[in-house]
Amino acid sequence: MTSLPNQSETYDVIIIGGGIVGSGIARDCAQRGLKVALFEREDYGYGTTSRSTRLIHGGLRYLEMLDFGLVRQDLKEREILLKIAPHRVQPLPFILPFYRCSLFYRLKVRVGMLLYDLLSYDKTLPNHRYLTRTETLEMEQGLQAKGLQGAAMYYDCQVAFPERLCLDNILSAQRDGAVVFNHTEVVDTLRGTEGRIYGVRVRNRLTGEELEFRGRLIINATGAWVDRLLNGWKTPLPLQLRLTKGIHFAAPLANKNALVLFSKKDKRLMFAIPWLGYSWIGTTDTDFDTNLDTVHALRDEIAYLQETVSEYLPQSNWSEVYFTNAGVRALVRDNRPGASESAVSRKHGVLLHTHGEGLEGMITVLGGKLTAYRDIAEEVVNRACELLKHRVEGHTGTIPLPGGERNDLKNLKAEVGRAGSEYGLTQAQTDYLVSLYGSEAYTILNRIEYDASLAKPLSPDYPDIRAQVVHAIEAEQAQTLNDFLLRRSLLGFTKDQGEQAIPAILEMMAAQLKWKAERVAEEHSAALAHIAITRQHREVVTKSDLST
Repeated sequence: MTSLPNQSETYDVIIIGGGIVGSGIARDCAQRGLKVALFEREDYGYGTTSRSTRLIHGGLRYLEMLDFGLVRQDLKEREILLKIAPHRVQPLPFILPFYRCSLFYRLKVRVGMLLYDLLSYDKTLPNHRYLTRTETLEMEQGLQAKGLQGAAMYYDCQVAFPERLCLDNILSAQRDGAVVFNHTEVVDTLRGTEGRIYGVRVRNRLTGEELEFRGRLIINATGAWVDRLLNGWKTPLPLQLRLTKGIHFAAPLANKNALVLFSKKDKRLMFAIPWLGYSWIGTTDTDFDTNLDTVHALRDEIAYLQETVSEYLPQSNWSEVYFTNAGVRALVRDNRPGASESAVSRKHGVLLHTHGEGLEGMITVLGGKLTAYRDIAEEVVNRACELLKHRVEGHTGTIPLPGGERNDLKNLKAEVGRAGSEYGLTQAQTDYLVSLYGSEAYTILNRIEYDASLAKPLSPDYPDIRAQVVHAIEAEQAQTLNDFLLRRSLLGFTKDQGEQAIPAILEMMAAQLKWKAERVAEEHSAALAHIAITRQHREVVTKSDLST
């Protein structure tokens, strides 16, 4: 906790969890004038938010499940995010190739595409179209030609850096008066004589300091950790979630467009997506019941993805994997017998706890998708306002997120480029700053204006500069090396995952945060440990070794 609020105050809402849903709730609460505090055990966007396929999409496959409401919700939210976060969310063409498909299958896809366009009637993206075999191969020259009949092409969106989309919401909430803390774990609830929850006890995981905070309403937005949190408070509740694991890997770029692929082994849908100069391959969908804090990709899971993508793009070398990513989805539990992982609905749930459960005074958010986070947050805050008798409408769908005030990114990049050239920055460096900060890239240039040394690169291998480290600490609550590498910059997603920049970053963070040599060594070890986890596929180990 960097600066402590007045503990004698009572907050209207205390939010547990700083992922995309929790941060969206905090932003909505703060915009409506509620006094709100948020506590995140790790760092903002650390969990499922940072382990996704990095798409903002309606979910074409949910039409097959007849989940029209979910698809419509997501398509509506896709359009809203294009308007309020144009620096984060950009259109992306998708190609669904046909290989020896029956006429019935192609007609089914055609109907699905028409429904997708109809359900997104208010969109600004193009409608779908069909490609001949020749057109498909012209657009994706690496595709397997044998058996190819053509393809369907449609548009969804990509969020290359959802970690910073989460941070944008945190910063917006903070600017509207919310108090927000990362690396701060809620260790217990405070309960009155009648059992109602009236606050929380929190522990700073970096210092060990413990404090208590009072709140009229507690919102549990801990995602995949919901059941663990509820059971940790010794409240005997049935499990609310079904957890499934998904992995991705980054490989040399092999495709220009996003490709929709199906495994020949089990018919599961997956994607090959162009991302940061890589092909981003994923995802798997398997039940998960082990340690949430140590989830990582296993060799057989990687092999499953490699086998599928190599059938569609056989000319590429899929044995070269730069790094992997693994996360856990929180799905609302479906107790129907035999429901497969992929068939479980992605619909969210909002649980208002009762006195009989011993958790009166708490709302728990169950499940949900990255795409719909804003709408989910609005629903939760509407419910909170009813309980608190706070009659203020939400308007998060019309106010741009920090950095999203400009939707003319081309002009913005040109303007920031001209301004940055005065400090010796290249166009590539200023373009990178715009990709990170949007229209707020000027705040980085302002720091250089006062200290020219901050224009110095962190390493010749990257576009990142020293001003970003200072800004991350002073304006974005970066408190660890991994906070900066993985969730304030894109260094953690370079081919060497930022290793060459670590010495310079550590030197700056140590000076800014008054770290002693022991803390510097711990931070360095933690960063290398994360890198090692994402590279375990390169080592000759067994599955049992990786599972321990």
